[in-house]
Amino acid sequence: MNKILTTIILIAFSISLTNGQTLKQFKKKAQEAFENKNYYTALTHYYTIADVDSSNMDIMYNFAEAARNYNAYTTAERSYQQVSNSERNTDFPLTNYWLAGVKKNLGKYSEAKTLYTKYLNSNQGATSEFVSIAQKEIENLDWAQSVVDAPSPGVVIEHLGAEINTPHSEVSPLKYNDELYYSSFQFVNEDDETYPNRPIAKILFSTENNASMEAEGNINSETQHTAHAAFNEEGSRLYYTICDYVNKESTEIYCQLYYKDKAADGTWGSAMKLPDHINASGFTSTQPNIGKDKKTGKETLYYVSNRTGGQGGSDIWSSSINEDGSFGNPIAMTEINTSEEDISPFYHAESNTLYFSSNGRKGLGGLDVYKIEKSGNSWDEISHLGSPINTSYNDLDYTLNGDESEGYLASNRAGSFFLEDAKEACCNDIYKLTLEPQLFDMQALTFNKANNEKLNGVSIELLELEEVLQTDLHADDNEYGFKVKKNKEFLIKASKPGFAPAEVLVSTDNIDTEEIISKLYLEPYKMDLLAKTFDSETKTPLSGVTIKLIECNQLDGDTKVNNEANDFRYGVDPEKCYKLLVTKPGYVPKTVEIKTDPLTGNITIEENIYLDKVPPVTRLTLEGYLPMPLYFDNDEPDKRSRKTITQKTYPETHTAYMARKDEFKTKYAEGLPNELKTESEYEIEQFFNDKIAPAQVGLTSFTDHLLRYLQQGNVAEIIIKGYTSPRAESKYNDKLAKRRISSIRNHFASYQGGIFKTYIAQGFLKVTEAPYGELKAAPGVSDDLRDEKNSIYSVPASLERRVEIIELK
Repeated sequence: MNKILTTIILIAFSISLTNGQTLKQFKKKAQEAFENKNYYTALTHYYTIADVDSSNMDIMYNFAEAARNYNAYTTAERSYQQVSNSERNTDFPLTNYWLAGVKKNLGKYSEAKTLYTKYLNSNQGATSEFVSIAQKEIENLDWAQSVVDAPSPGVVIEHLGAEINTPHSEVSPLKYNDELYYSSFQFVNEDDETYPNRPIAKILFSTENNASMEAEGNINSETQHTAHAAFNEEGSRLYYTICDYVNKESTEIYCQLYYKDKAADGTWGSAMKLPDHINASGFTSTQPNIGKDKKTGKETLYYVSNRTGGQGGSDIWSSSINEDGSFGNPIAMTEINTSEEDISPFYHAESNTLYFSSNGRKGLGGLDVYKIEKSGNSWDEISHLGSPINTSYNDLDYTLNGDESEGYLASNRAGSFFLEDAKEACCNDIYKLTLEPQLFDMQALTFNKANNEKLNGVSIELLELEEVLQTDLHADDNEYGFKVKKNKEFLIKASKPGFAPAEVLVSTDNIDTEEIISKLYLEPYKMDLLAKTFDSETKTPLSGVTIKLIECNQLDGDTKVNNEANDFRYGVDPEKCYKLLVTKPGYVPKTVEIKTDPLTGNITIEENIYLDKVPPVTRLTLEGYLPMPLYFDNDEPDKRSRKTITQKTYPETHTAYMARKDEFKTKYAEGLPNELKTESEYEIEQFFNDKIAPAQVGLTSFTDHLLRYLQQGNVAEIIIKGYTSPRAESKYNDKLAKRRISSIRNHFASYQGGIFKTYIAQGFLKVTEAPYGELKAAPGVSDDLRDEKNSIYSVPASLERRVEIIELK
């Protein structure tokens, strides 16, 4: 393995020096240790040598190299600086380059930038890899300083102390089932022939506030490294790494991946080595992690290897785990890997995000933690986790819990335990992260499913796993706001009287927006109105009836005629008030009010309507009907219109006018003392009963007689004159009178399905209009617009709003 992975698992071990050893022997042993990447032993020897011969720049340079490779940054800084300041600095052209890197590791970005510039100036025209890196580092150092100067808010990092950490390296923290698993390099192999004994790692676990213990299931070895515990989601399989030293002298290690399955009784089975296409012969395979895609349910093994086919150094690889437990061919993660070290993968299933560490990207120094989110089968852009999660030291083995409120990492940052305080070197410790949850705005909008209109007054519940988090009711709008965490699933429930409840499931996994908007459509309960008409005297079903359904205080509505039967069906809103305007020739019109209540389900209500026959008409000739006054409501038909025609018929306006009788009584009597109030109400009652109500009956009877007259082969001309009250100016009143006459024309044109149309077209029936009669309004009728009581609701004013059939030729 390369130097970074070696350093991660390297445990310091002492070396005893005998009095008989010469300086030459120290140099030889130091060189041998360095070549075997046993940087601690090399560093220990160089400390002894430097005490004797610190003026030798060859020794000081090698001293600095050993210290740098062992992460003894302060010692490396001091030694490189001594070489750089010496007269022989040109003999060591990379001194300023390496010193700049050490300065960066110590967070001294400004000094590092100066040293990289100095290195480049002294190597002008060079095209080496070091020059390219130095140029890139100069660009990155200002960025690194800006990241450190603006740490991410809401991140608290805690060193776990001596209960977990030792002067040796602790790595690979993983919280599983409330137990913290990690690997510690505090152990030694007593049978190791190397002196001093080289360290080995074991997997430990610790429950909160308890001392650490070795992992159960005979996982750990007494002679080999056992490290990097990883569980599948179900906890039925444990993956880990077993490693050996490459040879007797080296501290380099060679690792392979293993797993154990949990038996039915809860014990772990035998160790199973992963197949050869995962554990490539001659290469290291280490740091396993299992990721499960929440959408597909498929598992993937992520691990680290220096096998061929990668980008160089240690790379991250993935292998799909099939349903039968077999492993797919490993794939190098080209989206992540660099030519340097890319290690410690951790897949966060709740967010479909892979976290990893690398020293091959723009970072703060050493290994930094990065993340990359998965979208379907592809990966998004890589993001740096910023400060304080990352430092100028090595930061690796980042893990998170499901809702991202707690995490762990390993780091040799300032504050970690040193193997030897004087050397300020080595080792990684475990740190706990408490993360303030990132809250997102979630908005719920409520609508009526029947018409897609906004629905106010809805009660909203926000739940997480059936736990009610918030309840809200807005009487005046349909917008509900919440603050929610990421990587969660929420249920929004909406309810309102008269509507079927609605709910929507909202996931905050992998969200890339600051606001989540959910729309809930509540379907109104259906209320069906079944109206049936009967003759009030015989109680028999009455067909040929016309019914107009209107909302209370409205004029327009749904008109239906049933010539075959006596039933009428309507769909109505349970929260509205309705009126049925019921008419049939020969019967007294009737208005029926339908009151509804909020529903708890779909229902049908029935309304039986009984009509009274019109008393016998004594006039037997057509002329006997005339003159025939037909009265209108104020500014009807078609209020505030300047048209001279209308689509309405007189019976339509008449029915709506009759429905306002109570309103006229109230308005006309308003403000009067009790004795006058009763008199005024009676006056209006008599007017409606004696003038308005008979008008429709008389018109229907006259129309029936006229039809029979025409059917006998006769010809007729009707002369109609319109009148208005004097409230409006003459030009407007002229058009209003014409609209009223138009409604009489419409009556004849639409009567009995248009039976008069043929007579009109052939000239047998002619309707002639006389000039309107506003100028002849009775004296004393108010024209004061502000005096609605007398200009609209009074009997004198009402008598003026009419059309008269004045003559029949």
